[in-house]
Amino acid sequence: MHFVAIHIHTIYSYSYSYTGVYISSNSLTSWSATTTTFVHQEVSSSCLSYDGSYAIVSEYPGYIYYSTNYGSSFTYTTEYYGEWVGVSCTLNGQIMVAAALENYIYISYNHGTTLTYTQTPVYGTWSSVSVSSNSTYILATAESTGVYVSSNLGVTWSIPMSYTYYYKGSAVSSMGMYMYVVTEGNGVYVSSNYGVSFSLTAPTLSSLSFTSVSCSGDGSVVVLCAPYNPIYISINYGKDFIVSTSPSLDWTDITTTFTGTTIVSTAYGSGVYVGTLYYDPTVSPTLS
Repeated sequence: MHFVAIHIHTIYSYSYSYTGVYISSNSLTSWSATTTTFVHQEVSSSCLSYDGSYAIVSEYPGYIYYSTNYGSSFTYTTEYYGEWVGVSCTLNGQIMVAAALENYIYISYNHGTTLTYTQTPVYGTWSSVSVSSNSTYILATAESTGVYVSSNLGVTWSIPMSYTYYYKGSAVSSMGMYMYVVTEGNGVYVSSNYGVSFSLTAPTLSSLSFTSVSCSGDGSVVVLCAPYNPIYISINYGKDFIVSTSPSLDWTDITTTFTGTTIVSTAYGSGVYVGTLYYDPTVSPTLS
């Protein structure tokens, strides 16, 4: 049997980068703009709780906004202004982590209402941050200084990778056992031991300038995107990657559902795309 991405289609199309925040409440069939006016309108990252009731949105530069009503409206406080590059939250949305450029990793214990900075080893050029669903592990990348892992929700940190690569994205499984990091031209890295160590995988993809990575809750399904390339998919914890049937667009971000059956990806100037994963014995996908 083969595992491929199918039904890749546009679900929201836009002409400019910063046009607001859009919410889908009908399984990605249609989208509508939120009623909140974002101060700076340069939205950089977002995350949702499992049921969608809690949502977090960050600006670059600007504020962090939180919603407790399925994205109908958002609130922010002027206390937390920064060049936010990433946010991530647990399944219930209660724990949220955020990274700001030339700043610290911050954590919220109350759905994003208030933030506290963690004792990260560096005041870093952060590029991404991810938190495990069990509220234990944080994985963060700093563009040219390394990969940082905390196994106690930001109290202490280790640096399993300190190469001077341009780290661009991170993803962590629900229990923290599997972690994934993508770089700009230096490969894809996998940890299967809670971030103690990372190893290069799929070396044939190492020349690509990846922008984002995401994984399913159990870590078995991994999706990657790089500009003007098809989306790459793994169903064996990052050991092998399949070239999907997606178009080769200027991909900027990617995410997969907790079950790993649906992929959502954004492309600069082109829109939002959805792909469904399924087994098809008649199709022979290209392996990396």
